[in-house]
Amino acid sequence: MKRILILLLLFSPTLLFAKEFRYRFEKGAQYKARSVVREQVFLNDRHISDSDILNRFSVRVTEVFPDGSGESEARYEVAETVRLPGSSVTLYAADEAGGSKSYVSRFKQNRFGAFSEDEDDLMPVVRNVPLFPERDLQPGDQWSAPGYEIHDFREAFGLSEGFRFDTQVTYLYKGEIERGGLVLDEIEAVSFASYAPPVRRLGMPNRVVSQVRQTLLWDNNAGRLVVCTESFDILFLFPDGQTWNFKGESASEIIEVLPMERQAIVSDLRSKLDSAEVDIKEKNEGIALTLKDLRFYPDSDRLLPGEEAKIDEIAEALKQIPGFDIKVVGHTAEAGTEEMRRELSLARAGRVAEELIGRQARTAEEILIEGKGSSEPVASNADEEGRRLNRRVEIIIVDEYNQKNGNN
Repeated sequence: MKRILILLLLFSPTLLFAKEFRYRFEKGAQYKARSVVREQVFLNDRHISDSDILNRFSVRVTEVFPDGSGESEARYEVAETVRLPGSSVTLYAADEAGGSKSYVSRFKQNRFGAFSEDEDDLMPVVRNVPLFPERDLQPGDQWSAPGYEIHDFREAFGLSEGFRFDTQVTYLYKGEIERGGLVLDEIEAVSFASYAPPVRRLGMPNRVVSQVRQTLLWDNNAGRLVVCTESFDILFLFPDGQTWNFKGESASEIIEVLPMERQAIVSDLRSKLDSAEVDIKEKNEGIALTLKDLRFYPDSDRLLPGEEAKIDEIAEALKQIPGFDIKVVGHTAEAGTEEMRRELSLARAGRVAEELIGRQARTAEEILIEGKGSSEPVASNADEEGRRLNRRVEIIIVDEYNQKNGNN
């Protein structure tokens, strides 16, 4: 009887479905993600602002250790939306005046997902999520594990470092689903915090109360997270009685970064675009298309009649090389004040980005705009020909893979 019982247990369908969940690291592997956050901000229970925030990050595994843990380098760019005058499209600005912040982080994770305790880096915000147990899991299994978050409140609250608070996360493994031709594992995670910092500093909250609900889609073959959607409600209470409440939702998808065949793309672009109108060259960030003679009305972001045809040509070319984000950078000649030049260059970059989005060359989340003003001239501003060359717009096809490997 005991032998029969053991055999029944061994061949139980439920037990056979249980599987091991582990992070898997491969040296040199690279991934990127775009996360769009829709956030409402309340000060003392009064709704004061809404924000759309674009988080773009890329990760490269730099080392794998004998115990299966991995060390990674990640680059993050956080950009808020900007609505340009007369525009019907919401764009994301990469320049600091537009709310952009850039970070480079280095961190280590073990096979279960636990980060090494290093709080000097301010990204990623959420850590140790998901954190897997050592036992195998089957649909319906639940477990709890600690997590923590680090927020960059240096400007908002005058802190000298990141603000950390601990969370407790409850997980539910729901089972396998199919998405985009892949079999993924669906996990629900609910994170709670009621946290008081053990050491308080000037400007620091004295308590945090938060709840975050996440749906995680995990690729167990690759050993990594591929999709995360969440809703969040985070309340910060300060000693003077003020409260700051951040509510919203976000969605992100992580995909593998593939090498860019730079020379082949440059050759193809040169065959499709008129080299007299567009200068094409490689630079550190990727491949830059410089529209040397894209004409606008004076001191305006309005294109002169007939200029849309140039953007038509570029949009069609960009459609043939999907999968790469782009950055549109505006430049001006040295006229007017520095602030006027920056605003004009940003507006012209935004106008070109809007035209590309309208032609479905890229989505708004795949484009960052930046205004350089007259800070990067390519010719002298002493004569009209030099000023004409300085009034330009660059479209940069971003090469995450080579940037991370330092091959530029």
